[in-house]
Amino acid sequence: MVRNDALQKHAHRKLPIPMPERNLHGIGTMQRERAGAPGIRACRPGENMIKKLQIVLLPILLVLLCRECPGAMLRHINLEAMCRRAESVFTGVCIEKQMVYDEAAEAAVIHYTFRTHRVFKGPQADRVTFKMHPVATRFARAPSFTRGDDIIVFLYAKSPQGFTSPVGFGQGTFHVTRTAGGKRTVANAHNNRRLFAGMATEEYTARSSGLKRLADAEQFTAHRSGPVSYALFIALIEAVLD
Repeated sequence: MVRNDALQKHAHRKLPIPMPERNLHGIGTMQRERAGAPGIRACRPGENMIKKLQIVLLPILLVLLCRECPGAMLRHINLEAMCRRAESVFTGVCIEKQMVYDEAAEAAVIHYTFRTHRVFKGPQADRVTFKMHPVATRFARAPSFTRGDDIIVFLYAKSPQGFTSPVGFGQGTFHVTRTAGGKRTVANAHNNRRLFAGMATEEYTARSSGLKRLADAEQFTAHRSGPVSYALFIALIEAVLD
């Protein structure tokens, strides 16, 4: 009696209908038949996934291999090294930021356009446009910009795909701001930490009496971190690149 009650209790349940074995194999058969048809290329297992991974990972690998490794503690770079490594150095205002589909990268990339105040290194131009991969910003700690940003930036040479990024990522991007008194100052993402460490400052100040006056007024030799005046920073860039 107990057994019959149990059977009646479960009799109303719908049992899954097993899929015939021929249907399972039919999928593979259909793919093989289509692969043999004219104009249809057989897709190897995982080919699409591999292609997508290449598109996503290639920019990351380029950043890791061609730039400072972000996986470890970022190495501080002084101003001399920034000037030496950068192919382009300029000060200007960001006037445009666009997401543009890049056929080479098969992904949307960011195009930045700056109206330059002054170009210290690289081709002289009123406007400078460069492109960065969003992956560099999201995962490799590269800075991003918005319209109206007033900056001094040190850019690496472009990769074969046309991408670039600031030297030392946030270290090579200096935002220009004004104090309450109206004085212009500059600071990077690391608050200028160790920006002048190891530099032969006496050599540069000896070349220019104007730079020496600025350095003395701001106690440049004692600087460890924090904003520096725009005028002093510009004078130092000119002295290093001279």
